Amino acid sequence: MNFHRESRRDHYDVVIIGAGVGGLTAGALLSRAGLSVLVIERHDRPGGYLHAFTRRGLVFDSAVHSVGGCAVSGPFHRRALGMLVESLGLGEEVRFLPLDPVARLHFPDFSLDLCQGTEALLGQLKERFPHGGKNLEAFLHLTEQVAEQASRAACGLSGDWSVVQRYRGATLAEVYASFLDDDRLLSVLGGLWPYLGLPPGRLSFIYWALMFTGYVSQGAGYCQGSFQRLADGLARVITDG
Repeated sequence: MNFHRESRRDHYDVVIIGAGVGGLTAGALLSRAGLSVLVIERHDRPGGYLHAFTRRGLVFDSAVHSVGGCAVSGPFHRRALGMLVESLGLGEEVRFLPLDPVARLHFPDFSLDLCQGTEALLGQLKERFPHGGKNLEAFLHLTEQVAEQASRAACGLSGDWSVVQRYRGATLAEVYASFLDDDRLLSVLGGLWPYLGLPPGRLSFIYWALMFTGYVSQGAGYCQGSFQRLADGLARVITDG
């Protein structure tokens, strides 16, 4: 995807500063809606954290290496990325390869693959932590409730927000402690915290629930050929508009 040093028009309906994933997504949707869009970017390629680079003939992703929300079915607020690709007609060039397990977690005394699918994960965790039982089920059910309400709210859908309101200021560790007391299990459930940048004791329970269900329940995936393909696809929708 080549940049132009000068704009091709004297007037645009929308000007977006930065060709990161947010700017590209907004620009592609606005362009598909019929508006003229100018995106200004100082890097030599679009994508921001999505961009890839090549070394000795090998392609490397600069930052993003897996995403959630790639499920092929279900309500749109639970598979936002898959729906975005479909709605923009990018299904042929942007394909998400399913990741299962979602991650492999290594601790000093044990290792565990974080499998995809809530029921599969529950069975896996019960086998490893048999004392969790009903409390573990209740905790994962609450996680699903919070993610459902928060994702619906983010999409502007109507609904009951009581659970989200109740836990809006709580951390992952605080909510977990109200159900279970095994630090090893908390380490497993919170094992993806580096994706959000804060450990369980400081990490928002709501943000964690959205991320966790996005990977475990809503289709974790890797963009075939690197995430640069997704960035280039979004940029092409803008330039073709």
